[in-house]
Parts: sequence; structure tokens; C-alpha cells
Amino acid sequence: KLQEYLTFVYSQRAKYGWGYYYLPKMKIGENKWRNIKKVRKVVSNETSIIMRRALESVVALGGGKAAYIEDYRIGGKTGTAQIFDYESGKYMTGTSDYIYSFSGIYPGDNPEIIIYTALKKPKDTNNYLAKAVKEVVVNTSKYLNIEKVENVEDTHLPTDPVGTIDNTIANFFAA
Repeated sequence: KLQEYLTFVYSQRAKYGWGYYYLPKMKIGENKWRNIKKVRKVVSNETSIIMRRALESVVALGGGKAAYIEDYRIGGKTGTAQIFDYESGKYMTGTSDYIYSFSGIYPGDNPEIIIYTALKKPKDTNNYLAKAVKEVVVNTSKYLNIEKVENVEDTHLPTDPVGTIDNTIANFFAA
């Protein structure tokens, strides 16, 4: 499972961190480490910027509002997945048979922190993930000396991030 999460986080880093995929620094034996290594460019700088702005708009204006903190440029995406029951061969249908998740970046304009949180079968509808994300952002940004942003609303978030992305994709295929 850990390798799956690391792969996910590093793919997020590639999409939102200027488009390069890196091999992570990992322990591969007793006192042996594989260093972080830039592997290849997977998305353009333009696409990476559009994706980061879209994530910021999700937190500032959309479904991720619960993770919004004034003076912090947080970007993120919420997720919901039904849980599959392998014994019955069907998806569970109970009111709490879901996995809720949030994947986020901070700061949104030049990410230094990637956050992934997930909650399986929550006991109620409280948004525990947003609280966790806020605590991670505030505490980690202090630890890493990442300064807060004044006037986050002046960061020129797209008012229609989906339209912006659709136009970029259309332009890509038209070229």
C-alpha cells in the first residue's frame, strides 16, 4: 500500500510541480538510499500552471472550500469512491460505505507540500479531512518557513477552470 501512495504523490508532484517526474528518495537496504532523481518531463509548464490554478479554485470557490484558509494558497481536489465487497462481487451500498479523499498542494503557485488524506467508512458526514489538511498546511508551512500570501483573492484564479482546461485541451488537439 505504501508504494501505491508514494506513486500517487509523485505523480501529483509531476503534474503540479512544473511537469517533471522524479524518482523518490527511498531506503533500499541497510543504510542504502536511492536519491531523488529527475526522470523526465511529463506535462508542459503551461499545463502544470493551469492545473495548479484549477486546484486553487476548487479550494477557494468549489467543493474543497472546507480546506480554505485565509492568506494561504491551497489547491486541492476532493474525491469519493464506493467500496467494493470482494465476497459479494458488488459495491457496498450503505450510507457510510465510501472512501472520502482530498489531495492537495501548498502553496498553490509553487507547491512545496503535497497532501493526501483519505477516510474509509466515516462514522458521520463531518468533514474531518479538511481539518486535517488545514493543520498539516499551517504546521508544515511554519516548519518549512513558507510565508503566507497576502490578498489571496488577488491571485487571479480562473473563474471557469474547467473551461480554461477544456480550451487548453482543445488547442492541444487542434495543433
